Amino acid sequence: MLCRTKEEAETVLNELRPWTTAAGLTLHPTKTRMVEATSEGFDFLGWHFRGGKKWPRKKSLQKLQDKLRPLTRRTQGWSLREIAARVNPILRGW
Repeated sequence: MLCRTKEEAETVLNELRPWTTAAGLTLHPTKTRMVEATSEGFDFLGWHFRGGKKWPRKKSLQKLQDKLRPLTRRTQGWSLREIAARVNPILRGW
């Protein structure tokens, strides 16, 4: 939850705990935390948010690079057209 003040965030968290318990869910103790989004930032669904901006988190970029690396090796002998045909669907999906 995004809140303007720390007190507001604590109130929301205290209201959220019983609601999740009633729904049969639990809040993960290490993932549920309060951060200052303007200075610390946080990761959510493959993105890193900080200071009103967002960019892909490092783990997401690493997974993309690991997926593309075998398709773009110089020693495979594929034409540029074939490499582009293999890489483009991955980049579009990403």
